[in-house]
Amino acid sequence: MEELEWVIPFVPSEDVFLLGIVPGIEWVLAAVLAVYAAHSLYGGLIPQSQLFGPIFRGRSGAGRVVALTFDDGPHPTATRQVMDILEAREARGTFFVIGRHAKAYPDIVREIVRRGHEVGNHTQSHSWLMALALSRKTRDEIENCQETILRIAGLRPRLYRQPIGFKNPFLFRQLKRSGLTAIGWQARGFDSHAGDSGPVVRRILRKVRQGRIIALHDGCDMEMGRDRTATIEALSAVLDGLAREGYRFTTVSRLLGESPYQSGLQDGTVQSHPAHPAHPGRSAFAVQSDSPNQPAA
Repeated sequence: MEELEWVIPFVPSEDVFLLGIVPGIEWVLAAVLAVYAAHSLYGGLIPQSQLFGPIFRGRSGAGRVVALTFDDGPHPTATRQVMDILEAREARGTFFVIGRHAKAYPDIVREIVRRGHEVGNHTQSHSWLMALALSRKTRDEIENCQETILRIAGLRPRLYRQPIGFKNPFLFRQLKRSGLTAIGWQARGFDSHAGDSGPVVRRILRKVRQGRIIALHDGCDMEMGRDRTATIEALSAVLDGLAREGYRFTTVSRLLGESPYQSGLQDGTVQSHPAHPAHPGRSAFAVQSDSPNQPAA
């Protein structure tokens, strides 16, 4: 039986001719693509990178003051322990909550606000793939968390922290639509899965700088009830160590100089919440310590 051979005609394009005519152009194109890929990876995977958009990590000239932040909560026990430690030192913190955890422990979210701390958006599910998420997934993660917090606490956050600090080009467009400001950090304890508080304390005290933001974890992205003993022990030591060095403690919104919450308008746009709910009558637009016995920075 006669064997048939299928032949698919190939018509070379001008680009293919160009590759053959211009010596070495394929290497030039490969180099350009490699640089582009490296640039994109840097922008997406390096938390400090602002390639895709601005990230607030602190304020120069604020003096010996630091903002305290806590991610991945609320936690059934650790979040309250963190607040107790802060309040014993007349300090307040900013808690970036995961929406699904907030739904599990709504009373703790309301307690965070009632006790004078701030609540920020840390996405609905804390997906490690957010750096690869397309615009719809990015929107859903952010807006679902916004709506969760709004239903629980009656507040729509202005402050947002990306899971693990990973980013993509879609993120900052959505943050603008949602009226959110991206918040980073300058010193973090890598305490999410730490079993010993010692390295956490040393890492933060070594890296912290004036007017910057410290990142710790009152919760855990994977396990809502995970043991947080190392973080609790580290927090006390960090606060005491910084206090001995003359540091004062504040929230992200005070360091940023903007309200931590938004007010909705009828046309769907957002504006700053007129007052800091934690401190009625006090300005939310100046860097200041939360201790009434210490002067503003």
